[in-house]
Amino acid sequence: MHSGDLMRYQNLALREEDRLRAYFEGEERLTWVSLFLADHEEAGAYLVGGTVRDVLLGLYPSDADLVIRGIAFDQLRAWLNRHGALTVAGERFQTLKFIPHGAGNREPVDIALPRTEMVGEESGGRGDQLVHVDPMLSIEADLSRRDFTVNAIAYDMRDDMLIDPFAGLRDLATGIIRAVGSPYERYAEDATRILRALRFSARLRFAIEGETWEAIKTLAHLLQNTRTIEDGTHRYVIPRELIGREFLLGFFAHPMHTLKLWDETGVLKLYLPDVYAFLRHEMEDGTSGRYRLKALYEVMFAPGLLKMYGFTKPPNEVVVAALGIFLDDKSVITNASTHLFFHQFAKRHSAHVATQEIAWLLANHDLFSHYDPASMRPSHFERTLLGDRGAKLFFFLHAISLATGRHGLEEDRLHTARMLRTRILGASGRLPPALISGSDIAAIGLSAGPVYRDILDGVRDAQLAGRAQTKEEALRLARQLIDNLNSPSLRV
Repeated sequence: MHSGDLMRYQNLALREEDRLRAYFEGEERLTWVSLFLADHEEAGAYLVGGTVRDVLLGLYPSDADLVIRGIAFDQLRAWLNRHGALTVAGERFQTLKFIPHGAGNREPVDIALPRTEMVGEESGGRGDQLVHVDPMLSIEADLSRRDFTVNAIAYDMRDDMLIDPFAGLRDLATGIIRAVGSPYERYAEDATRILRALRFSARLRFAIEGETWEAIKTLAHLLQNTRTIEDGTHRYVIPRELIGREFLLGFFAHPMHTLKLWDETGVLKLYLPDVYAFLRHEMEDGTSGRYRLKALYEVMFAPGLLKMYGFTKPPNEVVVAALGIFLDDKSVITNASTHLFFHQFAKRHSAHVATQEIAWLLANHDLFSHYDPASMRPSHFERTLLGDRGAKLFFFLHAISLATGRHGLEEDRLHTARMLRTRILGASGRLPPALISGSDIAAIGLSAGPVYRDILDGVRDAQLAGRAQTKEEALRLARQLIDNLNSPSLRV
C-alpha cells in the first residue's frame, strides 16, 4: 500500500466509505477486483470481516478477506487461475487463497462465496455445522452467520457502500464486542468464538456486551468436549492448537488483560491451572499473585528497559516465560507451550514463539545465584548473556530483578554483568564481529575437529577482553594456542 493511501484511510475524520475505498484502491493485492467486476456484471465483491473492522479502526489489516457472490465457484476459480496463483483452502466451505500477478511475496487474499451455517450437534465444533454455500445468497445472509457485530460489516467494492445490518459501526464506535444474534447459538456453532471474543477484547481494548459475556461463562465447557473417532479413541472437538492460537494472539497484545478475561470466564483454570491458582494466591505481605505478575509485565513493557536491550517490545518467549517465574514447578509453562502448540506461528508472524527458548529462559531465571559473571570466560558470557538469545535472558533477569526488588548477591552480580555488557558492546551497542573463523584455523594447518571450538573460544576471549584487536593479533594467538596443544608436555 502506498504511504498516501495509508494516511488517507487512517484519517478518521473521513467517511467510512472513503477510508475503505482508499484501502481498496491502494492495496496491491486487490488491483484485480475492478477487472473481475468489469468481466462479470452480475457479480458482487465485498470486503468483509477483520479487514473492514481494522480499516475502520485505522489499523493496517494484515489479511484481505473477500466475499464474492453472483458467480459459480468453478467459474470464479477458472477466472482467478488466469490472473494469479490460486489454492483451494477448504472444499467444504469453498474458500480460496489467491495471490494476484505482481503481488510478490505478500500474504494471499482469502476469498469465499456467501454461505450460511447452522448447528448440527451442540458440541461447539465447526465440524458439526450444517454449511450451505450458495453464490446467490445475499451478502446480508452471509453476514448473519458471523461471530460479532464488528466483524459483520461489509464494503461493496462495486457500489462503494457499507452494509451494516447488525449495527457493527455503533459497536466499533463505543468499543463493544457483541455477538451477532444469540451468543448461545453462535458459541454452540463454534466454541472457538468464545476465545475469539476474549482475544478481540484484549487486542482492541473493547468491553464485552453483557449477554455475550454471560454466554461465554455458561458455555466455556464446550471447549473441552470430545468425540469418539473410528479407532475408538477420543479427540477434542476444539483442537488444542486453536486454544493456543487464540491465547497467544490476545496475550501478546495485552498479557494481564488476557489473563483476567480467561480467569473470570473459567477458561484459564482449564488450560493453565497453576497460573490460575497463582493469580488468586495471597502473599504474606498481603499482595496477590496477580499483583506480582502485573508488576513484572509493567517492568517488561517499560520503554527505558526495552531501549537498553534494543527491543521495541518484550520478546515473545520472555513474555510467556514470565508466566512461570513465580511458580514452584516451572515445567508447567514449558509443557503448556507444547500441549497448546505455541510453536505454530511462522517466524515472521508477530505471535511466533520458539518454545525451546521458553524452557531455557526458565532454566536460567536464577543464573546469578549460581554464577558470578566476573569469573565467567568472556566467550561463555557472550553465549549466555549477549547475542540474540543472550539478550533475551539478560532482559528477563533484569526485569525480574526490578519487579521483585531483589537485593544482595544476585543484584550485585546483575550490576557486574551490566558493566561487562557495556564494556564488551562498546559505544556501538553491538557485539564486535569475530576476528577469525574456522577456515582461518584450517589454513594454519590444524586438522578439523572439536579442538576448533577451543581455539576459537580462546581467541574470542582475548578479543572481548581487549587483548586482540586485529586479525593479525588473533592469528598470532591462534598459532600459540595450537603450539600449546602440540607441546609434548601437554600430551597425555
